[in-house]
Amino acid sequence: MSDSVWVATFAIACIIIMASISEDTIKKLVDDAFLKYDLNKNGTLDVKEVGVLMNDCMRRKNEPEATIEDIEEFFASIDTDGDGKVTREEMEKLMRLTYRGQSPMKK
Repeated sequence: MSDSVWVATFAIACIIIMASISEDTIKKLVDDAFLKYDLNKNGTLDVKEVGVLMNDCMRRKNEPEATIEDIEEFFASIDTDGDGKVTREEMEKLMRLTYRGQSPMKK
């Protein structure tokens, strides 16, 4: 896993840990993420939109922007059905894994 992907995953984990974690909280965090990052408002996140999310996380951690390779690697790890888009369910799964301290990255 590249440093950029790790930092983005860590930043997401920090956001989750700072909140009181419950299923409702996870759903709210995902709703907020989709409101902000679903730029074309189609109900899913494509690789470009995930890249914007990832780079926002990187900036919050004062880290350099992710490379396209980092973004594609991260996207592939959360697009669990491989359809080229991240659904709310896939994002919720990422949040749950991150909260449990598990990496979403495929080995």
